[in-house]
Amino acid sequence: MTGKHAIVFSIVAMALVLSGCSSHKAPEGDSIDKSNVIVLDPAMQGWVFPKYMWTSQIRIVQEPRTEVTSDGRLKVWVEILNKTNKPLELQIKTVFKDADGNSLQDETNWSTYTIARKDTLLYNVTALNKDAKGYAVRIKRAGK
Repeated sequence: MTGKHAIVFSIVAMALVLSGCSSHKAPEGDSIDKSNVIVLDPAMQGWVFPKYMWTSQIRIVQEPRTEVTSDGRLKVWVEILNKTNKPLELQIKTVFKDADGNSLQDETNWSTYTIARKDTLLYNVTALNKDAKGYAVRIKRAGK
């Protein structure tokens, strides 16, 4: 590769990398905080990148979304991708928090979901009362 070609290749490669780092704007009125998705199973823990959370078995496809319902309750959506070649059974629980980040007594029970191989699950949950301003979605493998 000549020097000229190397420069052109470097510029194209850098443009591709930077285009992958663009930010996604949430719909107006929604808030986003991917740090509120917690993988509890050490075998599934990975790392969080600006747009996605990665593990060896799952990926949070889009940044989690929240909105306030017409009656003032917090609603949360998290899209989870099964990266494996076999069905994956997960348990998911949501703990709702007040404006100061303290856990409320408003939390869901552990629910089991099976995600087909290479498929996604759109998990959503709504708080029971209007005091919820934050949340923590907890994910673990079923049976752990």
